[in-house]
Amino acid sequence: MFVKSSHEEYICDRSNRRYQKKTKDKKDIFDLVDKHGSEKQAFIAAHAYKQDLTDLEKRVAGITEKLTRFKISLNPEKSLESINSLGSIELSEVQSAVKFVQKKKCQSQMPMVQPHSFQNFVHKRDLDIKNARIYGMTINDNNEVILVDTMQCGRILVYDDNDNYKFEIDTKHKPWDIALIPGKNLGVLTSLQEEVLQFVDFDQKKISRTVSVKESNRGGVAATNKNIFAGTKGNINILDLEGRFIRSIKTKNKNETPWYISLDKSGNIYYTERKVMGCIRNDGTFVYTYSTPNKDTMWKIAVDNNGYVYIVVFQKGICRLKPDGTFMDIVIKDEQCFQYVGICFTSNFSKMILSQGN
Repeated sequence: MFVKSSHEEYICDRSNRRYQKKTKDKKDIFDLVDKHGSEKQAFIAAHAYKQDLTDLEKRVAGITEKLTRFKISLNPEKSLESINSLGSIELSEVQSAVKFVQKKKCQSQMPMVQPHSFQNFVHKRDLDIKNARIYGMTINDNNEVILVDTMQCGRILVYDDNDNYKFEIDTKHKPWDIALIPGKNLGVLTSLQEEVLQFVDFDQKKISRTVSVKESNRGGVAATNKNIFAGTKGNINILDLEGRFIRSIKTKNKNETPWYISLDKSGNIYYTERKVMGCIRNDGTFVYTYSTPNKDTMWKIAVDNNGYVYIVVFQKGICRLKPDGTFMDIVIKDEQCFQYVGICFTSNFSKMILSQGN
């Protein structure tokens, strides 16, 4: 049984209602920021209302953890036959079992994003390859540049970090794009015209075998230490490292073949199909798509270790997107109409290598 005077009850109820309204007001503000604001706005709001939230927490803690209740107990000093009164009223405080847990919002724990230092890329030197048409390219862990040439029957060209020619490998079919299999000195090629994958053994310096993949001609390719991702008409096929089909992920345009593919460290898949660049999760969920305002043709694509996306935009230059898919800037302008088509980075992303196609 609780004992409280009507005046005390009125004051307590009025005070509680005031704090209840104050709490609701602050909750509405943070709900609005969470739903429509950025992380930075949420972080600023948490700081701006820090004192108010601290006061509310103290009040709630006082209500829950310091709540007292009263009870009436009888202490009869005589037998029931001679009771003339109900005895005395004894008041005892019982601590509430409710524990108050502070919300993280008041603790201002929105993530602090460290400023990202963006490089200003400066042209260093050119590597002039005569009688070649380079569309696919990549770079290995030793910073050796690997180029695929579609001229004549096709070949793979390998250059060291100082652009010195090392060796070349003849291909069985004209190659289109190339990807390296991490942890192995192997690569996989798509073809310009044929619906096949060509596996490259760089130790043996030869094409070790070919695997048929329907509608994979002129499709992009990427690889992890477990899977190969090959562009086919309207899909990205996921294969094992032997080239066996596992499943496919649909792209936005069922009539277009993703002609370049790249992966980020989270496993997201990026691809270009002429006028559209798409980002898909490994489960097939679309993250975003991007097109230039003028619907320019987009070629090869690369993603750095911070999630920024670099797209070769035909006759415009190298376009950089933020991790959320919004346009950031043009890092290299194609002012002299070099017509870049290929791009790759060194493993530490300190150097960008571009190809001009013809």
